[in-house]
Amino acid sequence: MLGFTRNELRVVFFLIFSLLVGMGLRLYKGGVHQNLPVASSDSAFETKFKARAADINLADKQRDSDASAKRVSVALPRRNSSNVEHALGDGLLIDVNTATVSELERLPKVGPVLARKIVDYRDEHGSFRHIRDLVKVKGIGEATLRRLKPLLVPIE
Repeated sequence: MLGFTRNELRVVFFLIFSLLVGMGLRLYKGGVHQNLPVASSDSAFETKFKARAADINLADKQRDSDASAKRVSVALPRRNSSNVEHALGDGLLIDVNTATVSELERLPKVGPVLARKIVDYRDEHGSFRHIRDLVKVKGIGEATLRRLKPLLVPIE
């Protein structure tokens, strides 16, 4: 066709295709897109929007607070230990037999995976009879147990 080689034809078709795509984009950006109405900066709308967003955030925080207040698994008052106050902030001790995963995550060196292992072990084997039984959970050794013991509700 017109004395072009196969590779030359590919280049010509590529250039024609690129030209058509470029013209289409230019038409879209310059023609159709320009005729759309532009949102004006309405400060009354912006104020209402921000107030509504703040109300939603406040409602979400209140809901989360109410939900966590219903699941309180902490029973005893704070021990006289700087570790307890530093680790938990509120000074309450955690009961490993009733604590949720998110409550266990508040303990030092206990992340989501280890907290889930504690809850799964408790669900599978029943309540812990002694704090020392925590070493049966994979991932908790003697050092971790020593660190956690002052932060947990004693088990009789």
